[in-house]
Amino acid sequence: MPSDRPEADHDYVRWSRQLVFITILTIAALVLLYVARLIDRHTIQIVSSQRLLPRWDLATHLNHGWEDYHLLVTGRIHRLLWDLWLQGYWPPVLSIYQIPFYLSLGGTTESGLRSAIAAFVLTGLLGCALMWRQWREAAALPAAVFLGLIVSSPYLLAYASVTMTEIVGAATQLAVLLAYVAYRQNPSPAAARGFAVSLTVLFFTKYNYFFLLIAPLALYEWLDRPLGPNQSRRADLQRWMRFALSSPTVWLLVLYLAGLLVVMRTGGFEFHLAGQRVSVHTVGNSGHIVLYLLLGRLWYLHRQQRIPWDRFVAADPRVRPLLVWFALPIVIWFASPYPNHIRDFFNLVINRPLGEASIGGGALIYLDAVRHDYFYREWVLIGVVGVFAIAAVQYRRQPPLMKWLILAIPLQLAVIAIHQTRFPRFLLLTIVLLCVAAACETGRWFAGSKWRRIAGAVLAPAVLSAGVFVSKTVVTEERFRAVAFENYTDNPTLRAAFDSIRAELKPEDRLAIVGQSNELSPALFRWELGPPSGFPCSPFEIGGARGSELGAATRVVLLMPMGSEPPILDITTFYLAQRHAVLDDVDRGELKIDREIPVPDRHLAVRLYHRTSAPSAPASCE
Repeated sequence: MPSDRPEADHDYVRWSRQLVFITILTIAALVLLYVARLIDRHTIQIVSSQRLLPRWDLATHLNHGWEDYHLLVTGRIHRLLWDLWLQGYWPPVLSIYQIPFYLSLGGTTESGLRSAIAAFVLTGLLGCALMWRQWREAAALPAAVFLGLIVSSPYLLAYASVTMTEIVGAATQLAVLLAYVAYRQNPSPAAARGFAVSLTVLFFTKYNYFFLLIAPLALYEWLDRPLGPNQSRRADLQRWMRFALSSPTVWLLVLYLAGLLVVMRTGGFEFHLAGQRVSVHTVGNSGHIVLYLLLGRLWYLHRQQRIPWDRFVAADPRVRPLLVWFALPIVIWFASPYPNHIRDFFNLVINRPLGEASIGGGALIYLDAVRHDYFYREWVLIGVVGVFAIAAVQYRRQPPLMKWLILAIPLQLAVIAIHQTRFPRFLLLTIVLLCVAAACETGRWFAGSKWRRIAGAVLAPAVLSAGVFVSKTVVTEERFRAVAFENYTDNPTLRAAFDSIRAELKPEDRLAIVGQSNELSPALFRWELGPPSGFPCSPFEIGGARGSELGAATRVVLLMPMGSEPPILDITTFYLAQRHAVLDDVDRGELKIDREIPVPDRHLAVRLYHRTSAPSAPASCE
């Protein structure tokens, strides 16, 4: 007589796993919400009460999200889609992510900042879900270790209130890891599609994050690929190298990328051709030409049936979803002639030199940040690095996720160190991966026998309680405040200047802004003197992608250097030309000064002019 015992055992295992999952996520949610309240009280409420002014990157991200929210609530869906399409330098995922928070909490700075706290909570929940996916019944301790590390990190807690790409990128990165583990455990079409979609979301969060994660994955997949008899990795690599070097297309592409790198790093060059001066300072439209040639070559090979699509698709269930849900959107994004997303891509990935100039100096800054800001104490860092080192030594015994992380973390650290733009926040996503790796390795130690799992479950509450206790101390420390408020300016004179200008403006005014800096960005002007402050129209810049002509302005704000010390202004050729145009209109009597507001500690003066006659052409109200 057949027995239903195996089926009953299977149901018991399934329900027990689900119970573990629900319990872990519930406890994690409660802990993260408690920590989120601490962060809100010690950051966002202070920003609101003291009216701190966000600096360039933060102001730009907040304003992007607010403008898209405003276009949505006013029913201008076509303008919303176009604005998202224009966000090429910083792709649109962060703006889209902010919209629900502005809708539900109101169109205020606090709503935008609280979206970052929600991303921090989401990061914690995704990390716990990843631990459960990897270790099932033994997931309690690794989930507690991961949560304990992130809620005790001064830097992560501080950036949990900063609405920039870092914390949203960390959550998206964990979504990619979770989708990858789900596919490796159950390689179904739905899991493959989820993995492809997660990669696309990460790409449109920030290009750098995608490449820093996908390059180590490609390396791991190549190393993990089974070889046939009498084959070796070295021979396989040599075969692919011979194939690449025999292709004229590859040679031309390598030469183009090398030349592009030279242009981006040196600032470009000029030469004369047939008596005409030719300037090469950016990617320009050359990226589109190269992309169209590559697509044309691909189409030709396809028509000639020289691409074995069937074999590619049959080789891995992920190929078709990656082509449809990842490659196709990326090609459409880059192939569009306007705006030039290829140029934005290279400008962001390569970027201009900022922060510490030397590699050695940058490495010291990163090391200090990891020692003093990213971990609660040095002994925590030593423990995490020690656990990671043990995992790396035992690489061959690790599950696929850990092999990927063991390759990814050192590669990311090396790339971040040598990149010419160096700020401690660039380490944030890698530190989150390091916390994941340490938690996973801890889970492996306690995932063997029943008694190990019980020991892990007993230790988990103590680890999590320690993390929560530490978080209450961390948010009161100076190192936390230094990081949490580094993206703000606390300047009563600047706040008074904005208030004074706002009092002078009328609803029908169109305001032009001349001058900018890290502390006084165009986005900050749009926030303080535009629709977020109740005015129907945003201030505009003269010229540029979002600008209008000076003659369209009824009011002009001009930032002028004051005194002998260098001001906080970006003194560029573009700014000097704009300033010259304004002063010319003043000399002709077309502009008349209303007031000048000195800002002595920033070595500048804010001048407000009004136009004495009707504008030459009406400026669009955006």
